[in-house]
Amino acid sequence: MEFSDLKKYTPYLLVTFIFILSTYLIVLVIDNFVMNSLVHDREIVQVPSVSNKQLDDAKQLLLSKGLQPKIKFEQYSENYPKGMVISQNPAPNIEVKQSRPVYLVVSKGKEKVPVPSLIGKSLRDARFELLKRNLVVGEVFYQNSDYYGKDTVFAQSKAGGSMVPYGDAVSITVSNGSSAMIPIPVLIGQRLEEAEAIIIESGFLLGTITYQP
Repeated sequence: MEFSDLKKYTPYLLVTFIFILSTYLIVLVIDNFVMNSLVHDREIVQVPSVSNKQLDDAKQLLLSKGLQPKIKFEQYSENYPKGMVISQNPAPNIEVKQSRPVYLVVSKGKEKVPVPSLIGKSLRDARFELLKRNLVVGEVFYQNSDYYGKDTVFAQSKAGGSMVPYGDAVSITVSNGSSAMIPIPVLIGQRLEEAEAIIIESGFLLGTITYQP
């Protein structure tokens, strides 16, 4: 570049230099005076403990100290009911400036699973189906049923497909068979005439008689 060309661009270079210098000075003033003034004007407060508190109570307590509650995320918990604060950051008793955000981890309660349909299953199979879903058998009731065979589940305390927490108990009702059924009398060791009389008295009919040595 020749000297004449450089002289031609000098005014533009000067304007650019003045613009950069002005911008730098403005940033410097804001950083050293305005921001410092804002930061130093805020009071120092001690972070209260909000773990094991309901979310609304935790928020009110933090706001009363001039702090800003922020939900970091929610997670399932076996130990904390739904809506309770599990942890916080910053930790309790740390001194911070007012308006500082405090991040909270909040419980979603116990994770839920669908209840299997147990109707028509044997007691053994019902236990297995519940175990597969981390559920347990609650109380077992026995009743007569004209529609379900003996040892068959025909009622459950929580409907199939409903959502319940892990580890929950489901009570079931098991069939004892039809109420119309009567026990067969014991005939072993009886004489034929006596056995026949007992059969008739019990409401049965004498079937085929087989003789053997």
